[in-house]
Amino acid sequence: MVKPPVPLKGEPRSSTKISKMELQISEIVEFLYGREINERHREVMNIFLLAINDWPTEVLTLEGYEREVSAFIKGETRKANIETVLKTIDLSKNAWESESLVQIIRVFDSYEEASTLKKIIEILSEKIQKTRK
Repeated sequence: MVKPPVPLKGEPRSSTKISKMELQISEIVEFLYGREINERHREVMNIFLLAINDWPTEVLTLEGYEREVSAFIKGETRKANIETVLKTIDLSKNAWESESLVQIIRVFDSYEEASTLKKIIEILSEKIQKTRK
C-alpha cells in the first residue's frame, strides 16, 4: 500500500498535489531507461532516486524532496548547510534522513556551478524538457 505524501509543517494537506511543472519520480525513471543521456545527468538522477528512496516519508517529485530537505536542515539546500547538519545529526532519531543526505551531497560534485539542490533540479528539468521536444 502506498502511503500518502506528508505535507510540511504549516502546509495544508491540499498543497501536496503535484504541480505540472514539478519533476515526478516516475518521469525520472522513464527518462533514465528510455533515452540517451550523458553520463553525468544519468549519475545525478540515480543519486536523487537513491536519496529519495532513503527519505523516511514518501516523496513524489524532486522539488518535493528539495522542500523536505530544506525543512529538515532548516535552511537552503546548499552543500555546506547539508554538511553542517550531517556533523550534528542524531543517528538514533534520524538515520534515514542521514543516509539520504549522505547520498544527495554527492550531486554537488557533478554540478559545481549550482549552489543549491533547487538549482540542480532546475538544470535537470531543463534537460528533460529539451529531450521531450
